[in-house]
Amino acid sequence: GLTNGAAFSDITDPEFPVRLGLLPAQTGNSTWRDIKTRGYYAFIVSEASDHGMQVFDLRKLRSVANPPTTFSVDAHYDQFGRAHNIVIDVDSGFAIAVGSNQGTQTCGAGLHLVDINSPLAPSFAGCFSSDGYTHDAQCITYDGPDSDYTGREICLASNEDTVTIVDVSNKASTLQISRTPYPGSRYTHQGWLTDDRRYFLVNDE
Repeated sequence: GLTNGAAFSDITDPEFPVRLGLLPAQTGNSTWRDIKTRGYYAFIVSEASDHGMQVFDLRKLRSVANPPTTFSVDAHYDQFGRAHNIVIDVDSGFAIAVGSNQGTQTCGAGLHLVDINSPLAPSFAGCFSSDGYTHDAQCITYDGPDSDYTGREICLASNEDTVTIVDVSNKASTLQISRTPYPGSRYTHQGWLTDDRRYFLVNDE
């Protein structure tokens, strides 16, 4: 993620990486851009005004004749403008923009749920906004030790001063499972589940 767009490089030979090209920013430049992938597609958000979510077909990278080239976007989702990060539940096929605002569905800068099962036709699916701004999250189809949530779509959100866990299985009616503050928090920034799904490791900015 660059100031002016998303860059793609071939690192097959790590000593001689090849810069394949750039997908320019949808709108203006920004020092913040985030990229996640699912299948053949990359999904890109930025804090640039009115940027929305870009969708890029990674198969284009297979046939770059004269690198570096300038790529074009394959689809664009415009129901939000700015977003700080994007999260993907690769099993369910939903992208979740966090820290998003502007646009027709701001979701209070919380979880903005987008159906990407048809990646070239992303569509708004729902929100979770009742705990305010989400800085980052991990969203999975839960397969951990708590049998109450097996098979549920769960987001573990880093919400500035809490870890907030949300069931997003029903996109039209998301449900907060828990909200956990902790002493001495200094901007709850991000976290990640251990492989056995028993612990969520979290840090502060």
